[in-house]
Amino acid sequence: MLNKKAAISLAVMVALAGCGETLTVEDHLAQAKQYQSENKLKETEIALKNAIQLDMKNPQARFSLGKLYLSQGESAGAIKELEKAQSLKFTGRDLVPSLARAYLIADDNEGVIGLSEASTALPDEQQVEYLSYKTLALIKTQQPDLAKQAAKEADKRLPANPYAILANAYVAMLDEELDRASALVNKSLNLTADIPEAVMLQGQIAIAKADYETAAQHFEQYLALQPQSKLVYLLLADTLVKTDRYLEAERYADLILSAMSQQPVANYVKSLVRFAEKDYEEALKYAEVGLNSQYMKPHLRLVAGASAFYLAKYEQANLHLGAIVHQLIPEHSARKMYAVSQFHLGAIENITDSLQGYTPVSEKDQEFLSSLSFSLFSMGAKEEAKIIAQRVADSELSSAKSSGRKGLLKLLMDDFSGVDDLKTALEKNPDLIGAELALAYVALDRENYEEAADIARQWQEKNPEKADGYNMLAAVHIRQNEFEQAHDMLKKSLDVVPNNAFALTEITSVLMKLDKKADAEKIAQQAIQEHPNNLKALHNNYALKRNAEALAAIKMAFEAAENKNTYAPLYMQALLDADDIQALLNVADKLTLDFKTPKKVWQLQIFAYHKLKKGAKIKATLDKWITANPYHVEPVFLLADYYVKAKDAGRALTVINNALAGPHENNTNVQLVKMQLLLDNRDAALAKRLLNEMDTDALNENLLAGIHGRIALLDNKLPEAVKGLTKYYKGYPSSQNAVLLAIARSRSGDQEKAIAGLEKHLETHENDLPARNLLANYYVKQSSSKAIAQYEQLVSKQPLNVVALNNLAWLSLENNQLDKAETYAKKAYELAPNVPNIADTYAKVLWASGDKREALNKSKEAYDLSKGQDVDISLNYVEHLLENSRKNEAKSVLLKVKPVTEAQKTKTTELLNKI
Repeated sequence: MLNKKAAISLAVMVALAGCGETLTVEDHLAQAKQYQSENKLKETEIALKNAIQLDMKNPQARFSLGKLYLSQGESAGAIKELEKAQSLKFTGRDLVPSLARAYLIADDNEGVIGLSEASTALPDEQQVEYLSYKTLALIKTQQPDLAKQAAKEADKRLPANPYAILANAYVAMLDEELDRASALVNKSLNLTADIPEAVMLQGQIAIAKADYETAAQHFEQYLALQPQSKLVYLLLADTLVKTDRYLEAERYADLILSAMSQQPVANYVKSLVRFAEKDYEEALKYAEVGLNSQYMKPHLRLVAGASAFYLAKYEQANLHLGAIVHQLIPEHSARKMYAVSQFHLGAIENITDSLQGYTPVSEKDQEFLSSLSFSLFSMGAKEEAKIIAQRVADSELSSAKSSGRKGLLKLLMDDFSGVDDLKTALEKNPDLIGAELALAYVALDRENYEEAADIARQWQEKNPEKADGYNMLAAVHIRQNEFEQAHDMLKKSLDVVPNNAFALTEITSVLMKLDKKADAEKIAQQAIQEHPNNLKALHNNYALKRNAEALAAIKMAFEAAENKNTYAPLYMQALLDADDIQALLNVADKLTLDFKTPKKVWQLQIFAYHKLKKGAKIKATLDKWITANPYHVEPVFLLADYYVKAKDAGRALTVINNALAGPHENNTNVQLVKMQLLLDNRDAALAKRLLNEMDTDALNENLLAGIHGRIALLDNKLPEAVKGLTKYYKGYPSSQNAVLLAIARSRSGDQEKAIAGLEKHLETHENDLPARNLLANYYVKQSSSKAIAQYEQLVSKQPLNVVALNNLAWLSLENNQLDKAETYAKKAYELAPNVPNIADTYAKVLWASGDKREALNKSKEAYDLSKGQDVDISLNYVEHLLENSRKNEAKSVLLKVKPVTEAQKTKTTELLNKI
């Protein structure tokens, strides 16, 4: 037992003694060498670090650790250790070429070149290896001549050395001699396999040849040789993308981004991969990060722009694609994306420039242009729509669909040569869907009813299982007010295709025309049940019922709709009918008001604010409408009218000028509004200039005569004015034209004809108050009784017409009708107590009625209101002062009066004689 215990104790002692042994630096270096021969790299690193821990200044340990790092492509660690070995005076001949290679893979080309002096003492083999690295560093720093000298030096020393051959391969690559470079690098690798730089060059040559599959293979080989190289991750990621190996490429990009989130190449690759996978949110994110650098900027712009487009982020799409659109070929799909983005943003004026040179070469291209042209036309951008439609028309595509598309676009723009294109389409393909019926609709629109009906009947015979022919026939009968026949056709349509929306909605309308309301309501209800989101079905249902249930159906469709613009006009109109103005405005608030907003929505908003008497809101809405869609002309007219009513003709003219300087440059109606403003503002010179700029051939001859007549009236060319305005009135017998003609006749000395013309006009326009007012004024000099009769009619229509009341008071006073005179004068004074002439008339009537004191009070008010500047009022005031025995005051006032007319002078003298 004791012997056993002793043996155990001895073993423990031996073990403890073993644990206490100390390994030397040489031991660790020997272990490292052994581990490296067994390819145990981690163990090799630990052994070398243990050696360094024992002797921090051991040059061999530092060099060996640096070489280990270099063999894995880990440049930072290699440089640190090799530079330390150099500082410790390591004398090994491999130090300089190893350090040069470490600098090279770290992209420190200056560091490589900086070792030139240290390399001079090296043996030829190591110096040639260094010279190969130096050759590449000089090429990368754009020193080609020195690079060629370095390669020549290497070739001179050891021409058969693989590194000398590699140096010459670099020079061949520099000179773009790709085949020679490839042959040289292959020769180098045949001499010494797996030189990392030679494998890397193979990959780069393959890229230059656009052989990305081969390039990827070489880069993968390089990665196997240098597993810690981050550079090759980027090259692999970029190359694999070009071979459509997206997910493999993404793996390398992710490795880079996990360490360097802003790395440009990795973000570029990641954006491409995500785009290819249709993950547009991520593609856009990585592309925009990548754009912070200059790397592949146009490509990243393209990825970012296209991704944003597919995400309907049109502002970002416009931003990115707009930066590169000038670099894209005309046929590039990104040009289409850019144009559509501009359309969605309302930047319509630039769309035709964006598609400059774009020619449709396929059916899909033509369909795109046709759709864009139609959308532009619908939004009011008719000139831009026509430019793009012309590109469709000029296309050399000649299929049936192409001809049909051209025809429909032409017809949309009132170019009836489109009928020929549709006929051509049908000749090429008699079964082309929609072409025949399109011809029928054209015939209907041109009131060629027999032709339209014949086409519809023939189409129906060829397509008995469809209802469109019957529907077309119904439309022909409806246009001719033949509602019974239309009803029969629609019934046949429903027999063929039960519950088809067109027939249900149209038969409802027909029944309403036939005063069959009960039947109409029944069909309307059926239409709503079958087609709850059909706009016409909703409209018919509401038109018939006008109750909460019908309104609720519209509301439901509006709130469920993705495009609320479709239902907004109907919903808002229904709310207006219900007099729920605030609810109408609330609906407008839910809409994105932009260039796609229907005109009706804007108009209903303005009407609502008009009912609420919110003038500022009307103006603000009109301003917003013009900004949102400058192609709509309606807000231009409405805003100009707003300013005219606000007595601000200058701003009205500015609105019109802005429209003419923009999308409405050649709009005759806008020009005519400007003409009206200039003429109303009595600016004959500008009116003449505008007339010279206008296309007068497009104007109605009566209208043109009226413009000439008004200008002549301003220029006091009265015979010419009468001639033009006579023709103008005959063509357009409006109130203003009647008044203008009467003024021209009166000023030309033909008062009788002026009066006769107004009398005749009022026979058919008895509510024309401006014409009646002018006639009353003309009657004043001719017949006070006739004048009184006209003014009384005016007052009956306009009880607050102060001028008419005042004139009635004066005329009644002259006719000695004192009761009437006082009634009219008092009413006028109550309405306008601060108008001097009104107070003056009232004073005259009161004086005639015997109330001299009150007459004096009113006369003084008139005098004070006129500030003594009106001679007639001042003389009347003096007269009232004298009647009230206030001579001193009368004298004081009279001495300030400066009479002008003979009558005023005579009256002044008479009053002086009374003082």
